[in-house]
Amino acid sequence: MKPYSLSNIHTIFTQDGLLAKTLPYYEHRQGQVEMSRAIAEAFHQHQHLIVEAGTGVGKTLSYLLPALFSGTKTVVSTGTKNLQEQLFFKDIPYLKKHVSNHFQAVYMKGRANYLCLKRLDLFRQQALFQDTDDVDIFQQIQEWAQTTKTGDRSEIRGMPDSYGPWRDVCCTRETCTGSQCEFYKPCFLFKMKREADEADLVIVNHHLFFADLAIKGLGMGGVIPDYEAVIFDEAHLLESVATSYFSVSVNSYQAEDLSQDVLRELLSAKVPAETINRTLQTLQQLSQRLFRCFEPQSPSRYRLKEGSVDNDVAKIGPDVANILLMLISQLRGIKDCPEEIKALADRTEEMKNSLEFVLNRNEPGYVYWCEPQGRAIFLHASPIDISEDMQRNIFQQVSRIVLTSATLSTGNSFDFVKERLGIEQPVELIVDSPFDYEQQAVLYLPQWMPEPNSPDFTAFVASEVAQVLEKSQGRAFLLFTSYRNMDDVYERLKHKLPYKLLKQGEKSRNALLDDFKKDVHSVLFATSSFWQGVDVQGDALSCVIIDKLPFASPSEPIVEARIENLRNRNENPFMSYQVPSAVITLKQGLGRLIRSKQDKGILCILDNRLLTKQYGRVFLESLPRFPIVRDVKDIIFTSFRSVRSSKNGKIRKKDQSAPYSAQAAEVRSCPSSNSEWESALEGKDLMSASHYSMYDVFAEDELILHEGFGHGVVTAVHPEGKIEVLFKSGRKMLIHDQVI
Repeated sequence: MKPYSLSNIHTIFTQDGLLAKTLPYYEHRQGQVEMSRAIAEAFHQHQHLIVEAGTGVGKTLSYLLPALFSGTKTVVSTGTKNLQEQLFFKDIPYLKKHVSNHFQAVYMKGRANYLCLKRLDLFRQQALFQDTDDVDIFQQIQEWAQTTKTGDRSEIRGMPDSYGPWRDVCCTRETCTGSQCEFYKPCFLFKMKREADEADLVIVNHHLFFADLAIKGLGMGGVIPDYEAVIFDEAHLLESVATSYFSVSVNSYQAEDLSQDVLRELLSAKVPAETINRTLQTLQQLSQRLFRCFEPQSPSRYRLKEGSVDNDVAKIGPDVANILLMLISQLRGIKDCPEEIKALADRTEEMKNSLEFVLNRNEPGYVYWCEPQGRAIFLHASPIDISEDMQRNIFQQVSRIVLTSATLSTGNSFDFVKERLGIEQPVELIVDSPFDYEQQAVLYLPQWMPEPNSPDFTAFVASEVAQVLEKSQGRAFLLFTSYRNMDDVYERLKHKLPYKLLKQGEKSRNALLDDFKKDVHSVLFATSSFWQGVDVQGDALSCVIIDKLPFASPSEPIVEARIENLRNRNENPFMSYQVPSAVITLKQGLGRLIRSKQDKGILCILDNRLLTKQYGRVFLESLPRFPIVRDVKDIIFTSFRSVRSSKNGKIRKKDQSAPYSAQAAEVRSCPSSNSEWESALEGKDLMSASHYSMYDVFAEDELILHEGFGHGVVTAVHPEGKIEVLFKSGRKMLIHDQVI
């Protein structure tokens, strides 16, 4: 086999390369070659690289192969479990079979996925169950524990995600004593860690990566071994995940969980527990009183500000901290204290410090907020700007870093993601999708819709949805920005549509997707969790309808604080933060539709701000060049109109149904000399002229064809939708009242 290195790894992707010879249905993609070259160079030159790879580029092999032949220990971090499994169970076996078998890869999950043999032994002695089903599943766990080689809960068939006793027998950071544990040698978690120590590629997800980073930041031992390079796939999720792990949090369950673990360890160590038991009872009582002060009138998250926090918090909070301090002293005062109890004392101290940090609300740069979750209350202190944390903990520590996703740029720029994540002077690359969007899809923008905050909005959404679904024969994702809109439209249509309707919340996410794939004409109503990480190829998904531009709610505590922070820095938070965030989310949502070269379908956005607001242009310039249709009658599902390319080779967004000059006005006219007109036309092919429409974006020196004035050359583009055009009859200033 030909020896590969960073200098020639790109040849694997060529038309007669190794992939073409060994991968069924392989298609050469120049973008894949470019991406692999850029990543190989980043590894060789110790660079930070940002790559936006459009859907269908084949980015996983583009980064796995350079990582494999770089000779560096590399962590690959993904945003979703699906991609993590694709890498380990599909891509890695292929590489081992056809490229090289001289490397080791390990798939790492978070601690809670692995069985803890010590906690299983303790739980068996004092097991408590809610019902007989729990007993049957636990019996299955005990039998499985005798034979499993990994301790990974995913091996247990039929155990629901919500199975309560698993929480009592899984690995946790708080209860782990590491090498001091009697079960250390057969421990599944540390077996995985030892394998990772020896591996060349370590595959994790963002949650594990940042949880591990946070643990190491506290001076504790992590699970992920030291590494020389990091590849973040689905990197558009990094800010959200990193924010949660750079946050400080406490919750209403902690006191109860801590008490149970303390009593269990005291019983196991045969330590008298009467005094400590009284302390634990007081702790639970005070904790319940404290968190009761935060019970909201509604299930919404809210900021902890003066006036929004019960006055009793100032009295009860210090009492809880003092009782935690007493517990720490009692645990550390136990004679010949076992390691397990020392770990519980450390955990109690961490809980005390976190509680004081959140309740005092003194640290600048944090937003303090409350999050009800069912019957639980969570209190958080979250960093408003994570860029410095990211710089200090990642970008200044690791010299080879790749960030990639299908959705990282806004308006062909990475400025937003660079600023949010604190990346300084990276190498940048945008690789377009190989899909022919002008032939595979149309973007339907209704001619008129009420404002999204109008009381009539959902009624119009329901009407448009019914008409579009008639074209696609169901087979659609309806993606909403709020549960309220989703429920309203669902209620309006559930007895009117001749298709099976599925709604988020009725079943688990995976069960809904299975039902959707089985019934080809079904329609799924969903919210944020279905905007990304969902891959449905073929006829089952032929239409994606989005009700509104996906702006994050400005009343969300973290979003609100970030808006305030940018405003205090004299920036425009709407254009510098809210719009780019929404653009990336919209690209994710629309990306659910075209997942292969065989897919065809209808994209539909029912938010008129895309056309009526100046910022709508930012959204549309960030999307692939779909043909635009304004009348639902013009949607021809089986064959989409071809769209003529402009001179620079980019696909022009065309509105075939709009009148070319219906709402454009000639505001001034200056005669032009024949020589000026002839000079402007020199070298231009009149047959390549783009038809003028008020719904188009034009560039200087572009040749257009106007219904009233004939051929013209754009000489200047002005703000507020004005373009200056040189026609044979003179210069005209055309005004668009709606601009794309």
